[in-house]
Amino acid sequence: MFLLVGLILFLLLSAKYRSLLFSRWLFICILFFSLTISPVVIWNIQNNFASFKFQSAGRVHEGFHIDLLNFAGAFGHQTAVLMPLLFFSFIYFLYKFFKKYRLRFFTVAPDKLFLLCFFIPLFLGFFALSFIYWVKLNWMMPAYISGIIWISMYIGKKWLNAQLICSLVVHIVLAVEVLFYPVPIRSDDTWVGWEEFATQVKNLQNNYPDTFIFSADDYKTSAVLNFYLDEMVYSKNIIGERALQFDFIGSDLNTLAGKNALFIDSDPSFSHQDTTLIDLPYTLPGYFDTVTPIGPIFIAKAGRVVRKFSMYLCKNYHPRK
Repeated sequence: MFLLVGLILFLLLSAKYRSLLFSRWLFICILFFSLTISPVVIWNIQNNFASFKFQSAGRVHEGFHIDLLNFAGAFGHQTAVLMPLLFFSFIYFLYKFFKKYRLRFFTVAPDKLFLLCFFIPLFLGFFALSFIYWVKLNWMMPAYISGIIWISMYIGKKWLNAQLICSLVVHIVLAVEVLFYPVPIRSDDTWVGWEEFATQVKNLQNNYPDTFIFSADDYKTSAVLNFYLDEMVYSKNIIGERALQFDFIGSDLNTLAGKNALFIDSDPSFSHQDTTLIDLPYTLPGYFDTVTPIGPIFIAKAGRVVRKFSMYLCKNYHPRK
């Protein structure tokens, strides 16, 4: 979508290429764009525009309010991703650009205007959005493809070398983290331990035959276990809550009526060797006759416990209609 928006914006602003707005090439471009996104549009029409609502109104369902911490977070993580030198170069040269041209974009050289039409709307647009919503780390990444090409016209070799050295140091630090995991990540947003955890869950399930597995940790735990296990792992839809993609994969929960289940609850903020179980979701007992803790599963790396999952045996599932 942003590729098409950037292209049309460039043609609107460029005196030299504006005539192409009415050419058959733009028509063909829009036609192929429409064809490629048609499966998404058709699926949304058939499913009450679920993903469109999630990416728009659903993202700000709590209402519009200014949150400076969200903006500070976006500012901070974009600075870290780009390295401070490159990020503040963007800020500085955008300031110089607007100071020179103001809103007279039609006077900008076509090659620079082309790059900026794909960079500025995404870069400044998501920073504006960050005042009312948490902007994810990767959302601005497409803007930097053209943005870096544009800014390379102004950055000298000295600064380029400094950027490369900074980037090399950061990548070495990240490589150490990926390989040796010296700093545990207190979140489910981590690559560590999933395969081992899936194996332990399967071994535990063998002790409780004919049970299904589910989790209420948003979607991550269920999604990763679906990848590693040869069976369906359910999510919050089991307890009547919205479950993102799990609401649209055609699962008939009535076929699970009367079955027992293993419930998984991730505890990313645990203390080492903490064997206590976290509180159950308040809705869980209402869907089962009994819920019994069966102990946590710990995941270790390099001799240290780095992850904890509380496990429960839930008997006699009765889905609500």
